[in-house]
Amino acid sequence: MSLAFTICFLASTFGIFASYLIFYHARCQAEVPQKLLSLIVLSFSWILLVATFNFSGFIAELPHFFRTALPFCLIIPPTCYLYVRTFFEQEKKFKKMDMLHFTPAFLLFLNLLPFYLQSSEAKKSFVSAYIEHPETLLHLQGGVIPSFLIYLAIGISAGLYLFLQIKMIYKTMKATQLPMALTINEGQYKWLISLTACILLVYLALIWAFAMKMETHESIDNVALVMGGLFMVFMIFLYQKPEMLYNLSTTIQRTEPQHAYIPFDKDQLKEYCQRVLDFIETEKPYLQSGYSLENLANDTCISRSHLSIVINRGLGAKYNNLINEYRVKYLMSHYTEVNKHNLTMEGIASEVGFKSRTTFLHSVKKITGLTPTEFIKKLKTDELVF
Repeated sequence: MSLAFTICFLASTFGIFASYLIFYHARCQAEVPQKLLSLIVLSFSWILLVATFNFSGFIAELPHFFRTALPFCLIIPPTCYLYVRTFFEQEKKFKKMDMLHFTPAFLLFLNLLPFYLQSSEAKKSFVSAYIEHPETLLHLQGGVIPSFLIYLAIGISAGLYLFLQIKMIYKTMKATQLPMALTINEGQYKWLISLTACILLVYLALIWAFAMKMETHESIDNVALVMGGLFMVFMIFLYQKPEMLYNLSTTIQRTEPQHAYIPFDKDQLKEYCQRVLDFIETEKPYLQSGYSLENLANDTCISRSHLSIVINRGLGAKYNNLINEYRVKYLMSHYTEVNKHNLTMEGIASEVGFKSRTTFLHSVKKITGLTPTEFIKKLKTDELVF
């Protein structure tokens, strides 16, 4: 068993598991970016898995896997672009028109459908030709469209969407300097840039593979080793960032102009701040799931617009961040009381007012610097000082 096979197989296995994790935690929250990320990881994993079978020779025993990776090659470019766009724009629903981005992949699937429906014995003739002469991969026919045109379409699609993706990230980075712009933290930018860089390196590896013409199994082995290594590094990075696995988009906020007009004087602002803090600390409204800015405005007898200014400018926080911080700190000081019935993590989150497990995970990580598992463990052993 070669090093390339081991790395590629492990990377694809981790990827399939990660795609399940991402989709599972996104499905209840209707998080479009996370569902797209799940599709990206799954597509890369499947391509790598099929490639592993190809260069290892196992494809001879599993001929039905042959060429199944091709449609995914046309799924990844638009999905990556849509992931970045929906992340920046905080989209909660997938637009119907966005399905047009996947038309080339669907047409390729239809083109290869007759080949997919062939018997195992019929497919083995294609597999045998590939194993004996790997350089013929670009010329093997499996549908109406010539193979070289398929690979050309994949290359054009990859280049076009990668350009659009980089352009969007660059424009957003510049736009964050403007008033009322999106506030993206450094970790989010690192993640999006790492994702884009990984995709770019994979495309460069593919270009290298075609330049080498993959005339020998050794050259295919080298290409697979590079691609498998890149994806393995990407998966390790992803597993070390649980907030990326579960939900990235919740931390995006909008900044206000630094010199925004305040419709009351400093003494009034101070009085409002004290009123808000007294109410929150005394009444603990944050323990109510779904407690909104509107609810707090009614309870403190401060208009909603004024309250927003009080929290943003007077307390230097965003409403959701403020409430979630109180929830986490309450859990830190009342853990035994909250978890007297040995609740699950979802149950604990619900007890202190969190509507979703995803928000709880992100808030704990942001406020304490610990993963939720580490956080709960330290609370159980009284190692976390409040």
